[in-house]
Amino acid sequence: MKQRLLTGIFHVFFYIGLSFAQTAVTPQNALQQYLKKEDDTYRWIIHDTLSLGNETKVYRLLLTSQTWRNIVWTHQLSVIVPKNLKQSAALLFISGGSLDKGQPRWTDKQDALTVNLSSLAEKNGACVALLKQTPNQPLFNGLTEDALISYTFHQFQKEGDYTWPLLFPMVKSAVKAMDAVTEFTEKHTMVPADRFVVSGLSKRGWTTWLTGASDQRVIAIAPMVIDVLNMPVSLDYQIETWKEYSVEIQDYVNLGIPQQAKSEAGATLLQMVDPYSYRQALKMPKMIFMGTNDPYWVVDNIKHYYDSIPGTNLLHYVPNVGHNLGDGQDAFNALNAFFALTLRDEGYPPAEWQINTEGKKVNLALKILPDKLQGIKVWEASSKDADLRNNVWLFSQKNYVGNEAQLHYSFDFPSAGYKAFFVELLYPDPTGSTYGQSSRIFVMDSLGLVESHQHGHLEATLKALAEPHRNKILVAAHRGVHHEVPENSLAAIEAAIKQGVDIVEIDVKVSSDGIPFLMHDQTIDRTTNGKGDAEGFTFQALSRLQLKHRGKQTSYHIPTLEEALQLAKGKIVLDLDLKTDKLDPILHTVAKVKAQREVIFFDSDYKQLAKVKAANSSLKLMPRSHDLKEADKALALFEPSIVHLDESFYTNTVTAHIKNKGANVWMNTLGDLDKMIAQQADLSELDKFLAKGANIIQTDEPEKLLRYLNGKEKR
Repeated sequence: MKQRLLTGIFHVFFYIGLSFAQTAVTPQNALQQYLKKEDDTYRWIIHDTLSLGNETKVYRLLLTSQTWRNIVWTHQLSVIVPKNLKQSAALLFISGGSLDKGQPRWTDKQDALTVNLSSLAEKNGACVALLKQTPNQPLFNGLTEDALISYTFHQFQKEGDYTWPLLFPMVKSAVKAMDAVTEFTEKHTMVPADRFVVSGLSKRGWTTWLTGASDQRVIAIAPMVIDVLNMPVSLDYQIETWKEYSVEIQDYVNLGIPQQAKSEAGATLLQMVDPYSYRQALKMPKMIFMGTNDPYWVVDNIKHYYDSIPGTNLLHYVPNVGHNLGDGQDAFNALNAFFALTLRDEGYPPAEWQINTEGKKVNLALKILPDKLQGIKVWEASSKDADLRNNVWLFSQKNYVGNEAQLHYSFDFPSAGYKAFFVELLYPDPTGSTYGQSSRIFVMDSLGLVESHQHGHLEATLKALAEPHRNKILVAAHRGVHHEVPENSLAAIEAAIKQGVDIVEIDVKVSSDGIPFLMHDQTIDRTTNGKGDAEGFTFQALSRLQLKHRGKQTSYHIPTLEEALQLAKGKIVLDLDLKTDKLDPILHTVAKVKAQREVIFFDSDYKQLAKVKAANSSLKLMPRSHDLKEADKALALFEPSIVHLDESFYTNTVTAHIKNKGANVWMNTLGDLDKMIAQQADLSELDKFLAKGANIIQTDEPEKLLRYLNGKEKR
């Protein structure tokens, strides 16, 4: 008996150990699983040694980083060691290059990139490593660059093999380059490099983001010209702005990758390769580089992710250059400053600004270091349309005298066409030069700030909310538009935006570690592949779950409130149905995203709404009322923008009374009326409902209701 018991215990622990050893690969962990996979291909040898002047040595290593899909990856890895080496942190710059019969094509001994990087090494007393052949190419019958990457994405979508996306071996190349630099400097220098600032351009900038999210040795990143994080939104923005995708991403378009970014298959791929998916691991300092005339991206696209990336996020725009950043000198100068500031660990100049609209002008306020500021350039460009890729940027030099920690500038709306602007602040770097830090780029048209092409629709909705006696009826999508995607998902919000819905109702809870997220039910059982109390989990645990749609598991994930606010910002009003008593994290998130004017707080608990009002009296409140007495109480307590009526007293008398008090009337067609709307059958009951005076209607059938209201001239 004892022997059988011991044998049973052994088998239990064996299978437990086996289950941990064989962690299932998912889109969330596929990159880490690939990086952790044992690969005895890795090695490096010194190919040759060069001298740059009398001060610097360049050791060119032949690096074998991995075997990917039976292809051995080899690279030129140049380790630049200055005579004055004193820093234990190094810069890793990731670059391209090609192969010849499976071996790197070695660059000229005095190539410009190596010379530029050697200057950074000498100025900072730090090793700088240049990794080439990332990716190894050509592959698969001569494919290179975007054609190669898009091919591997397409293969993943066809086969479901998580090792296909080319970004995975590209990141592993960078990780193994860091291993090699550490090992080399331990053997051949007095100051081993064990921490890294990582940088790279374009696809290598993409690799930079993912490497930063994957390796704790990375203390800062400087990604260049990869302005496409939050890819579904960023790619849609090209269609909104240009009416087509950039010709520069045609390789991806040919394979249908941008077009299906919001599909289940697209979401799975982007969970693996979009740096935005890894943003909670991107808390290190960053300097993000862009050219103002980069043909790949819409000029102000960074607005779709900048505020959602944690940590210090500095920007550096190079004016009047495209994807190659011109001759590179401006960018290398700023990269040197960022590297120097990071090495010294004394902080960075602030990268904070506030923007608002007043009358027919936009006001921009920027935080500064007044004792260090050496110059100010205000850059502007104008265009007859929203495409600013070929327009010239001009600057005006501004003087600053004083000691206040904030600058203020105003920009008039253009009378026609579009105007874009940003402010460049000039600061000294620790190595004796001057470099620029930028605000983000803002775009205006004759209506004002273009935070998205839905901004006119949003402004019309906000204006309508201020006019409760209007004829127009606003439509609210209950938990988003969720016929094809899960309720309370980002995709459901995006679908509502595309349909021209005015308001999206979402349900908000708060995780055990204080992160607001979208979920209706008390438990996660119905809406996800997990079980348990929704607010009993950390958000990290919740983020591993997959949402269900009509009972079937999907690849969509539980979104944070911050993600929802960022997606909706400038496009649509969000009604926050409070499913929690933890208000502070929700209020903090709304303030962080600067979405105060674009949200409504809804609750039946008047004590909760009183707390919201106490925190910020300008927020829009929507109390629920079950009778006229309760409606009067709500009107007196809150002076609300909207009163949510219980269906038991949908009457003309009540709606007129509420409107006369200056509030909108919210009513629901959820249930039987929505079934009628869906079937487009006899809609006489809907006509009776409309006659009761609602000016906001919440529905599960927003597209069909919008069409019906348009026909009735109620829009």
